[in-house]
Amino acid sequence: EGVLTLPDHSFHGISKEHNWSFKTKDSAPASTDTLIVDANGQGDFNTVQGALDFIPDFSQKQTVILIQAGDYEELVYARNKTNVKIKGAGMDRTRVHYANNEVFNPHPLTVKTNEWPGTFPSRRAAFMLDNCNDILLEDLTIATDLHGQAEGLLLNGERIALYSVHIIGSGDALQANGTIYMESCELDGGGDTILGRGSLFAYRSNFRNDGGPFSWVRNTTGNHGDVFVECTFAAPDGKKADYGRTKSNHGTAYPDAEFVVINCKVKNIIPQGWSAIGEKSSRMYEFNTCDMETGKPVDVSQRHAYSRQLDAQKDAALIADYMNPAFVLKGWQPFSYLKN
Repeated sequence: EGVLTLPDHSFHGISKEHNWSFKTKDSAPASTDTLIVDANGQGDFNTVQGALDFIPDFSQKQTVILIQAGDYEELVYARNKTNVKIKGAGMDRTRVHYANNEVFNPHPLTVKTNEWPGTFPSRRAAFMLDNCNDILLEDLTIATDLHGQAEGLLLNGERIALYSVHIIGSGDALQANGTIYMESCELDGGGDTILGRGSLFAYRSNFRNDGGPFSWVRNTTGNHGDVFVECTFAAPDGKKADYGRTKSNHGTAYPDAEFVVINCKVKNIIPQGWSAIGEKSSRMYEFNTCDMETGKPVDVSQRHAYSRQLDAQKDAALIADYMNPAFVLKGWQPFSYLKN
């Protein structure tokens, strides 16, 4: 008793004295191109998980999942899904969330790292898309309800685009592995706010954490890392954050790590910019960073020795390349509302 709360208070627990029954719909959705998710039971499915499970693995045709306004308390995990558009009713109207973290759902002790294609990812995120390609998320909030190592969103796949998505996590709030595009998004998290081996291109999105690194970049040879164009980075007053690190506390460094900041605005970022860059070969580039409150260029005289300030004239071609998503995302040019 108390596990389920129904409007008519009809659930009193399951026992010999109190039976409880439920039923599924009489037939499958009439349309397989568009699926409606409605927490109030007026759609094809009550849960996002149900709609994703209904879609065949590796589908060649696009399926649109429309999530109606509402609160969806559910753990979402989808594997091997392709060509899916998941659209909510707005960041402030559709919320998908669950209480999950590394302590609650730890990955097996025999798995040292699980970010590589074909492996299974961490189980600690509220919303996970694993080995999924050509996915679009739009107009919703995705959140974890716990602190610790707890991603709101974990992505493993190629050509995954996020538009107007608010991600709320704790440490490692977003894990990005593959080729990921973000536009007009919001991200709130803790230390290592962004984690992963992926190539992430963020455009006009806002990143906030409670002090600490915004990223732990771990891209490998031949792959770009995290690139931010016209974004903001902010920590609350009284705390200081940094762009990120390429070196762990136990000494592991990533020589090809890349973190590029172009035409961004910042608040309460440490003078060094980056906290720990393990190798000189890392590409930590910055261009035209301004203060969020004054709009004036920030003082970059104390930036980390392994980082580099790009020059408007000498590095014009390089700056143009990094402002092009296709350059960062293996030739993929995602749709942009602001450019079309």
